Amino acid sequence: MFLFCYNFFGNEFKNLFVITNEEIEDGIVVAYDTITKNKIEMPWLGKFSHENTILIPNKNNKIIALSTAYGEPNHSQLYMFISDKQNDFMIGKDNYMS
Repeated sequence: MFLFCYNFFGNEFKNLFVITNEEIEDGIVVAYDTITKNKIEMPWLGKFSHENTILIPNKNNKIIALSTAYGEPNHSQLYMFISDKQNDFMIGKDNYMS
């Protein structure tokens, strides 16, 4: 069974993406290209119970994503991923994680 929650529309990209999160143990982030209808599973953003993943606009034209882990307040975590280019982010190349 899959539980997808908290969709985010990634309009920072060339095509509009819907980014959704799998809120189960070892869940992943999935992006859907609204133009090509392609689904991209993104395990490089971590395999955990994803609560939300959002893209942060910035002046450096980098792709910055924040992802939160679902859990009790004292067990939840926040992750940040940074890529220099959209294509790198979408294929998991040269992502920096904090």
